[in-house]
Amino acid sequence: MNSLQPRRFVNSEHIGKNLELELPFGKNQSAISFKIHYTDEGTGEPLVLVHSAGQSLYTWNALMSELSSKFRVIAVDLMGHGYSDASPYCTYSVEEQAAVLGMFLTKLGIKSSHFIGFSLGCAVIASFAAANPKRVGRIILMSPGGVTQYMPTVVRMMESRFFGAVSAMFLQPAMIRNILSECFLDLTLISDEMVSQYSEPLADSDTRRAVRLLTSSYDEHDTLQALSQIETPVHILLAADDKWRTAETVQPYFDVLKCGTSAVVRNAGHLMHEEKPEKVLSSVITFIEPVDIKSEDGESE
Repeated sequence: MNSLQPRRFVNSEHIGKNLELELPFGKNQSAISFKIHYTDEGTGEPLVLVHSAGQSLYTWNALMSELSSKFRVIAVDLMGHGYSDASPYCTYSVEEQAAVLGMFLTKLGIKSSHFIGFSLGCAVIASFAAANPKRVGRIILMSPGGVTQYMPTVVRMMESRFFGAVSAMFLQPAMIRNILSECFLDLTLISDEMVSQYSEPLADSDTRRAVRLLTSSYDEHDTLQALSQIETPVHILLAADDKWRTAETVQPYFDVLKCGTSAVVRNAGHLMHEEKPEKVLSSVITFIEPVDIKSEDGESE
């Protein structure tokens, strides 16, 4: 049973904030107003949370309350995901997502921040960090990487240009529940609300396109190259009971780090931050060590 008891958290177009960016994602690369959906809670050093392909900022629901008591937590819906805008002219590549993440943080006034990424979202952070080394503090990568041989067929098909569009059509609530069942050790944690939160954004065809294009754009060589350039400390978290991402598949990511540490979250599947949030939180606090924010009278807040 989880020791953390976070407040009820949902992601919807009516909850959170929207930031308008002018991006070249209109017809013939014309500039259009593009909405990025996010939440921004807490005070202290900025901590940016980046989800994986097919997710939204909802995936951080069990950590949001506790993290925002120690950091200024910014959880973002990547382009074409969750309730951020989509465009038929986006490529949704890792590099494009990283570039837009940088524009988003700049407009938000974030000069530098710590980062936590999950799965394929780690590649977005790696790409951003390699291009913007002075804007990155400490980085936590949870189960980094793309599609593996251990994932369900409908997920593995996302890598294919031909079959990707077909597989995306199967991302209905029943399939989402089946996929989630492979991501948890404790299946009782999978609720109807969780399935709804994951599946509702995927009802949109533009969102499904964004998911398959981001998935198919992943290149392990490029991500490892980006990670090898990072000077800042990086911490890798792996779940002991992850059916999809084994220690063997994660080892190459650790091997290229200049300043890397790692830890294993036990009794948890792929979605460790949703299944064992208290263990992930402990690892985050130990690694990043939040700075105490002082009030005007000198007392810690």
